[in-house]
Amino acid sequence: AVFLVARGLRDHGDSFKGDIAMAMSINADDCTACGACESECPSKAIRFKGAVYVIDPKKCTECQGAADAPQCDEVCPSGAIAKAA
Repeated sequence: AVFLVARGLRDHGDSFKGDIAMAMSINADDCTACGACESECPSKAIRFKGAVYVIDPKKCTECQGAADAPQCDEVCPSGAIAKAA
């Protein structure tokens, strides 16, 4: 299952509401829950919830001003993080 943060994770029971313009998503089927993304996020937008990591669309900045590319995507060993469609 793909949990798109752009859709507020409504199907996963998260508290985020509404459709929010967001750039990153975590594919829960590919995520190994290693935690590499959480520790690299400069805006502290990633957290562990249940059995998967989620990205808070209200906090995610795609690392603008902190790095040239989203650091979560750069460090993910399984390739589970990508731009949301």
